[in-house]
Amino acid sequence: MTKKKTKIDVYQMLTDKIISKLEQGEIPWKKPWKSVQFGYPKNMISKKIYKGANFFNTLLEDRETPLWVTFKQAQQLGGKVKKGENGTSIVYFQFLDKIDDDGKSYVIPLVKRSTVFNLEQCEGIENPFQEKIDSLNRPSAFNNIESCEELVKSFMDKVPTIENHHDGRAYYMPSADIISMPKKIRFHSEQGYYATLFHEMAHSTGHQDRLARPGIVDRIEKGSQKYAKEELVAELTSAFLCSKAGIENDVIDNNAAYIQNWLGALKNDKMLVYDAMKEAFKAIEYLGILNEAA
Repeated sequence: MTKKKTKIDVYQMLTDKIISKLEQGEIPWKKPWKSVQFGYPKNMISKKIYKGANFFNTLLEDRETPLWVTFKQAQQLGGKVKKGENGTSIVYFQFLDKIDDDGKSYVIPLVKRSTVFNLEQCEGIENPFQEKIDSLNRPSAFNNIESCEELVKSFMDKVPTIENHHDGRAYYMPSADIISMPKKIRFHSEQGYYATLFHEMAHSTGHQDRLARPGIVDRIEKGSQKYAKEELVAELTSAFLCSKAGIENDVIDNNAAYIQNWLGALKNDKMLVYDAMKEAFKAIEYLGILNEAA
């Protein structure tokens, strides 16, 4: 019972974090995540990039430095966690080998929880990204567009053809496997155009011949929890791609409507955020973003 409670608490804590921000009128994945500017979130000692929900959970902390350590690891590196700092929970699996009454071996996966701290929350440890952080400048709009075009070009063999912007709607059509976008001049900003395009590209990764995501493959009723989850997957993926390209993510025009929809879904299903983050991470992996050295 105790192990089961630990598992539930981990998922609930992640969900509560999202709900808290939504209730304050903030869409936590909407803003660029600074840590992506310098690399992907990973453990400073093992150098392993966090995966799945852990990947997004560390990004949601909005840290510029992508390096994380446990309390003990900070001490091993000759430093310590600053007084009063709150850690971030990550989830990992521990596999126990067991033998049943018939002598057959089997494995029991146990969900474990650990607490990590960003390097910025520590003292006495040299930050290899400090010089970059000190000299950080926002990229110009022109550069932002160029970086977006490079990303879009890199996805061309992994997403469907973008239609000729022939109507005033942005959508992905699974049955025809096409992405349709309004003309660029109809958007309020260049950033808005690319954020929307990334959102629809994210949906397309769920096609049957790609990741076969239920939110795309199955018949989903608009406004349902499954619909909210698929939108969350697309929005998280878009937010990450916008951050990767160095642009602001202003894809959501009607924030209140999205917030209310997600709040209703999240309060009814504490696993929705965790599952959506895992699916968004799979979409990012599929698009090949994580193939480069971090």
